[in-house]
Amino acid sequence: MTDMALSADASRHRARGVAAIPCKLAAEVVAGSESYVALADEWRRLSEMQDRTALFQLPGLLAPWARHFGKGSATPVTIVVRDESRPVMIWPLAIERGALVKVATGAGGPIGQYDEILIDPGYG
Repeated sequence: MTDMALSADASRHRARGVAAIPCKLAAEVVAGSESYVALADEWRRLSEMQDRTALFQLPGLLAPWARHFGKGSATPVTIVVRDESRPVMIWPLAIERGALVKVATGAGGPIGQYDEILIDPGYG
């Protein structure tokens, strides 16, 4: 959705008496295991906000996974959604090339037992 569409949408909500929450979300797709190092501080901060530990989705586990299991047909990809510059969602994936299509699965397999999306619980 463009900024103009978001503004028009907010105007319609205000006209109906519904408060609009101003935000500027931007999604970024970072390919390669370098994202685990580049996003480590933000990733840990977001992980610490979770109700339970997301052990299998931490950079410290995903980096060795990428070195040993993420080679060959799997490409590590991390999706980061930011509100302004603050990350509000981090989703580590592995893109595998099949015979006809590419398939996204949770990063960390087969050693990672849980595929989780880290979302800021206080967002929204």
